[in-house]
Amino acid sequence: MKKKVYISGAISGLLEEEVRERFAKYCRVVREEGLEPISPLDVCGEEKDWHKCMLKCVAVLPECDGILFIDDPKTTSSFGVLIEGIWAAKLGLPRIVI
Repeated sequence: MKKKVYISGAISGLLEEEVRERFAKYCRVVREEGLEPISPLDVCGEEKDWHKCMLKCVAVLPECDGILFIDDPKTTSSFGVLIEGIWAAKLGLPRIVI
């Protein structure tokens, strides 16, 4: 079974097309490494409510084997990324660098 890697990155306040392209790129990179990408865009589906989406994202993190943070300045100022990072650290998930 492939190891699951959660991809964490800024979403709120950004253009939807830009977000989709960025996450698609990182999903491809993770797949190329032989890992299974877990994208918050897939986890949340059509859910647009930030709170409901965050609940879905933190619920899936325990099923993952690591977390990858999108390398982008917007990511470091994202409250959602901060929450995901803290929860991943509490779960002992390693940070994946590709």
